[in-house]
Amino acid sequence: MTTKYNDVGYVKISKHRKTVFLALKNGPKMPSEITQETNMRMDDVSRALRAMDLKRLVSCVNPEMKKGRIYALTDNGKEIINEIK
Repeated sequence: MTTKYNDVGYVKISKHRKTVFLALKNGPKMPSEITQETNMRMDDVSRALRAMDLKRLVSCVNPEMKKGRIYALTDNGKEIINEIK
């Protein structure tokens, strides 16, 4: 239980991570789609995705691609999505 809430806190403590995390709630997206949807800068989106990927909250579903990478919530990310508001 503690790990779950550590992950919730990790996402919620950062405005950028929270925004990017919630943008993936309805399904996988490319960083450019997240940028357009959230009006965030691409470098902020990329930084948030990298950080949450390291925590295994999101993952790249096509890592072999140099361009057109798509990110989705992991099973761990899906477990905590309802805790992020």
